[in-house]
Amino acid sequence: MLKKTVDYSILLAFALLAVMPCSGQDVYNYSGKRYNPYLDRFSLSIGAGLSAYNGELSTFFKPKLQNYYLNPGLGLSFAYRLLDNVSFKAETNFFTLSSESEPVASDPINEVFWSYNLDYFVAGVVDFIPQKRIDAMFSRWNGSLSAGIGQVIFSPRDNVAGGKKFGQIISSGSTSSQYEYARLSVIYTLGAAVKYYINKNQYLSLEGTYRFTRTDFLDALKDTSHSPFDRYLTLQFRYTIIFDSTPNGIINYEKYRKMYSPR
Repeated sequence: MLKKTVDYSILLAFALLAVMPCSGQDVYNYSGKRYNPYLDRFSLSIGAGLSAYNGELSTFFKPKLQNYYLNPGLGLSFAYRLLDNVSFKAETNFFTLSSESEPVASDPINEVFWSYNLDYFVAGVVDFIPQKRIDAMFSRWNGSLSAGIGQVIFSPRDNVAGGKKFGQIISSGSTSSQYEYARLSVIYTLGAAVKYYINKNQYLSLEGTYRFTRTDFLDALKDTSHSPFDRYLTLQFRYTIIFDSTPNGIINYEKYRKMYSPR
């Protein structure tokens, strides 16, 4: 009787050992990227910030002429993660620009413009630190670079006539003429961001994006002795939410964190 009991105990022990690895794999399979919520595919960002421009009336380094950069803007973007550190995003921004020209003794009336603008573009984003498959290798702080292409819609106005239907072209130092121009231009974007992850589904970021345009009428003024195209940039504080697609019931994520997080 005792021998049979021992035999049954040995068989039961072997059965448990055989079942445990399989059961553990069902509950704690951490090899797949889909089990790390930080690497979920889709995310949505909203942001608010300021903008500045570089053109005939002012440069980026003259804040006094540009209302001290207090030109507000709002942004929205939707991103898709392709690899651990590579994503693609579609972004749109509504923002304002304003500036006046440098005062000169010979011309006491300064040129002034302001505008409401809308741009949209697609961009590739590369993170500095690839986020690994397991949470123990995850970095709360990260940075990224981006580059893209899109379009901007602009409508510059002045505070005298209320709006400029035609652009002004200045040539030969003093000669000027009127020119009807398109209110839409292609843009090329370069961006950089610093990110801080609040948790596995949210992060905050400070993002600056520089735009090269293909128009010289962003301010409705073209000086043939000046750089051929206007440029502008935005600086935004952003909040991003990551859509958690981790399968429910697949893993006990909190237990996993305790098991594998560095002490």
